[in-house]
Amino acid sequence: MCMSFAGENIDSDPVLMGNEYTTLGNKPTPRFLTRIKNMDWVKWQDDNGKQKFTLLPVRGDYAEHIVKDRINIIDWINIDTGEHYMIGTIMESIKRELGKGIGIIAIQKAEGAESGRGGQFTKDFADVEILLDKLPESDDVLLTLGKVKESRGRVTGRTFAYGISQGVKIINFREVVKCKDCLGKGWKLNKPCDTCHKSGYIAK
Repeated sequence: MCMSFAGENIDSDPVLMGNEYTTLGNKPTPRFLTRIKNMDWVKWQDDNGKQKFTLLPVRGDYAEHIVKDRINIIDWINIDTGEHYMIGTIMESIKRELGKGIGIIAIQKAEGAESGRGGQFTKDFADVEILLDKLPESDDVLLTLGKVKESRGRVTGRTFAYGISQGVKIINFREVVKCKDCLGKGWKLNKPCDTCHKSGYIAK
């Protein structure tokens, strides 16, 4: 998802930082390079061969490395002390440095949890919250829109599903809703629900 945000906004020279992109030796990870290669619909370099994004080897003190007025993507924020309640303070610091820019940050989350590690503190300074889980009985991803500030319509709580090809390409993106026959449980009268095939969701 973070790589897709970068690719869709590549002409804005996005800034990429975090645990997913660079090694401890400050070099691009093989996984990152593979994803770049697989996203062949994105022109990562300009006509002179210069890359159209900034890659920063950052694993802490994220706010100090924010590039003002740019799209800053952090994938992902790790609080190795276990003090996950500090995520609110970290997000506030990042937001303060953005200027007119945008901050997109990834936070680890337990399967089915309604927020990332840090609970309510992950929501306090978020303008848009996207929760990712595994769609039951499928290899697809379940995307739920959480908190959304200043929305112009009903957004919070809507759910979508999609597959991933080659580790990075989003395919078969569609809106889904909880199955009315089993009320999203995947089972009905102690039997697998035939309507949603135990996933608890059907296409809208």
